[in-house]
Amino acid sequence: METKTMTVGELTAQMVVEAKRLGFSEATIWRGWMPGAWMVAKYYREQGLCVYDPAVTDKFLQKLEDRYASGEVSYNYLRQIRQITRRLNEFYLTGTLRIDATQHGTKYVLSSHSERLVDLFAAHQEYGASPYRPADERYRSTPQALHSGFPRRRIRGILANLILHGTKKCP
Repeated sequence: METKTMTVGELTAQMVVEAKRLGFSEATIWRGWMPGAWMVAKYYREQGLCVYDPAVTDKFLQKLEDRYASGEVSYNYLRQIRQITRRLNEFYLTGTLRIDATQHGTKYVLSSHSERLVDLFAAHQEYGASPYRPADERYRSTPQALHSGFPRRRIRGILANLILHGTKKCP
């Protein structure tokens, strides 16, 4: 996305659409990100501005850091606002969002037979099951799937260690 004139409201609306497309949960978007984005939008309104500008956002963040230094706001609040301002700037400049969650996995490569056993085990145990998602979405092998339920890659890592170290021969 090329940087263009865009209001704060348009930017946040497009960021929500992109986050949903990437598989971020509604809770992450509406409870984690949007309250901070609303605080940024409020600052823009107080300054009489409506067009997004990373420099103005940096000024807002600097004022918030000054308020933290004087003890007016908590570190947790400052951290949350820093995160959303980074995401707003990133989306404004690039048009996309990074998935920056820690991905768990294994250093061992499993044979296709062993991988199938792990998949069957995960499906049987319903790891990652959620009443809010259909069953066919529970076990996707995408980065977005790591954000919900018990990570399937962690199961693979545990079982890979058992298969490789718990038996003499691995199929």
